[in-house]
Amino acid sequence: MSHATVPVKTQHTFLSSVEALAPVIKASSADLERAVIPEDLVQAFEDAGIFDAWLPAELTGSDFDPVDWLRAIEEISYINGSAGWLAFIVGSNVRMLSWTPEQTRRFREIVGGRLSFAINGVPRGRAIPVEGGYRVSGRWSFSSSSPFSTWHGGASLVMGEHGPVATPDGGVKMILATWPATNSTLYPTWDGLGLRGTGSDDIEVTDLFVPADHVREEFLAVTTDAPAYRVRSLAVLCHGVHALGVAQSALDEFAHLVSSKPWVAPVNSAAPVSAPMGHSQSHRIAFAKADALVRAARALLYSAVDAALVAVENTEKTPLEHDVALRQANIFAVRSSREAIELIFQLAGTSALYKGTLLERAFRDIATASNHFQVVESQYESVGSYLLTKDSDGGPFLAGTPFI
Repeated sequence: MSHATVPVKTQHTFLSSVEALAPVIKASSADLERAVIPEDLVQAFEDAGIFDAWLPAELTGSDFDPVDWLRAIEEISYINGSAGWLAFIVGSNVRMLSWTPEQTRRFREIVGGRLSFAINGVPRGRAIPVEGGYRVSGRWSFSSSSPFSTWHGGASLVMGEHGPVATPDGGVKMILATWPATNSTLYPTWDGLGLRGTGSDDIEVTDLFVPADHVREEFLAVTTDAPAYRVRSLAVLCHGVHALGVAQSALDEFAHLVSSKPWVAPVNSAAPVSAPMGHSQSHRIAFAKADALVRAARALLYSAVDAALVAVENTEKTPLEHDVALRQANIFAVRSSREAIELIFQLAGTSALYKGTLLERAFRDIATASNHFQVVESQYESVGSYLLTKDSDGGPFLAGTPFI
């Protein structure tokens, strides 16, 4: 693919590892469509460090380049949407939890090997405080990677004698509890339209004791001085780069189909001639629009990332205007990718309808990915509220989903 600009390479980059991963990903495609996640694929991601990217540098032995990782996720998603989703979900879950090096070592020892987390940040559980921790009950759907992850987790409301415990600011106290996956009941519920190989099943625990040091009260905590960790929303941008990878694969596949069947309009034909796929004026216009949507979205997203990383070099927290720009770019990348793929799907006509074709899979994958609550159209509200009131007296006045 190589549509993503390659960062300055050190001895090893995540992006450079994709070339070696590609054969394993391609060989896994049929299984992923059958909702089977091959162990060879999981191990390949583990060996390449894709899952562990957000671990502290003292554990991985190298500094983390978030742009390199995002570009690698885009490239993996270009090869297969389900594989790209798995790659970014497990990695970004590590960032969401942000365990200390000591905790990370201990958690790896507890499960005796691979450290991978399948968690759901939507508070569908109840946590009752007890001595030394909490007793947690709940069932969490859409827990991607849960079939192979060694740890599970879910957000829960903390319950007192009279209901949910209030926070000082008037909210409701919430925790993110984690536990070894062997303590969960796994329900193989995931049978979605697209992203079929993501293992986004249900997990459930009932009255499970979770020690206090297996619990996070703050999501995306900043536990290191590295700038990448101070831009707390970086891990969420995986939705955008994943969508860009899927969209670029659809664009390239359509261009390949058209170029493999060259056509020259007949001269002086007595009867009207209908141009085949990709050779009419309307098709050329639509393809150019789809290409522009994807390239513009990619440019906006990576420029927003670069600007945010520069902004936090001398600050402890991302300035609000950069959080806004990152969310806007992330949503725009997913919505633009969906629009581009829908254009391509229409241009391809019946050739895109057959099960198992790349265009058919891309259409299903983006339809599924773009319905994630982080990137639906309504998430633009918070961005718009900032842009419209940032120069007002006392502003900005924010509406919609709060910024991290």
